[in-house]
Amino acid sequence: MTVEGNQKILRPSAARLLESMRDIGYSFESALADIVDNSVSAGASHIEIANDVHSESGAYLAVLDDGRGMSPDELTQAMQHGSRSPREVRDAGDLGRFGLGMKTASFSQCRRLTVVSRQGGQLAARCWDLDQVVQEDEWILNLLDDEEILRLPLVERIGEQGTLILWQRLDRLDALGDHPDQIYAALNQLFGLARPHLALTFHRFIAPEPGEGSTRVEMSINGAPIDAIDPFARLMTPRSESHDVEVIPMEHGEIRVQAFTLPHHQRLSREQLLALELGSSLVEKQGLYVYRAKRLISGGTWLGLARRAELTKLLRVRVDVPTSLDTEWSVDVRKSRVRLPSAIRARLRPLVEKMTESSRRPYTYRGTRQATGAGMPMWSR
Repeated sequence: MTVEGNQKILRPSAARLLESMRDIGYSFESALADIVDNSVSAGASHIEIANDVHSESGAYLAVLDDGRGMSPDELTQAMQHGSRSPREVRDAGDLGRFGLGMKTASFSQCRRLTVVSRQGGQLAARCWDLDQVVQEDEWILNLLDDEEILRLPLVERIGEQGTLILWQRLDRLDALGDHPDQIYAALNQLFGLARPHLALTFHRFIAPEPGEGSTRVEMSINGAPIDAIDPFARLMTPRSESHDVEVIPMEHGEIRVQAFTLPHHQRLSREQLLALELGSSLVEKQGLYVYRAKRLISGGTWLGLARRAELTKLLRVRVDVPTSLDTEWSVDVRKSRVRLPSAIRARLRPLVEKMTESSRRPYTYRGTRQATGAGMPMWSR
């Protein structure tokens, strides 16, 4: 504590603050998605997620990418809590915001976070050990030497450039015991939830739509590819009916809104219907799907603009929000919640009303009976 006149500088306790930040609301799948954000922002074309039990350090989770990597100085800065201001202008494709995501997401699941990165032939590693921070009550970042780096799992798989993020000491892994089979069972259960979450959250990167200009990103879990889950049925047969794109200009960017009416359920196979129900039902998953830089933030809610109804269960509305409007939309640290600004709400409401009205056609106008010539058709008589 430093005293300057009638002012005091109070620095937070490293131990208490980091322990508290572990419980800001991350689920396993949302924490993992936050790590993948960093790989996508780094321009990776391949992202591999793996888990195993190391003979020395126990169970671990790894995210390995072939992005641009980081220099030693950049890596040190990236490991700092609050490494970037949320008010800082970010590139259009930068999925970060607060400079907290990688650290807070990791600590919500583990007590040891190690990041190894190679750029320009330089390999560097930095490590936060939560137990060490708690013991010393100090912001101690470990700079690993070459020997320590070589002992890390999967480090030999980093290419000419890229980054490896390691979660170790997975103290929130709900395993029945310490036997490897029990640990694998717990990990498999978590990844059973994580796979569809990643497939939906990053579907516009895994399977970009023609004309979007996105570079395809291959993702896998333990070698098994992650296939995109498209909530708008744009890449299946029969396809959804797309509405006109509406553009809402704002002071710091423009919002693009487009509605899609899904094919009637009688035209879909059982597998297609299950895929579009997104683990719930068509009624529950109708509504707005808000994307930030093409990454899904919030989906399957009307955000107070309409009510869920049986006649609008086929309507899904894609809302593309640029990173320049983060403050207005109150995107949170976990990038899983948004608040609809009143100015945008006023502009969206009439659009949603028009879209919901047109989406009723597959039910109310399934077809019309036509007869040629005079008289009444036999089947009508």
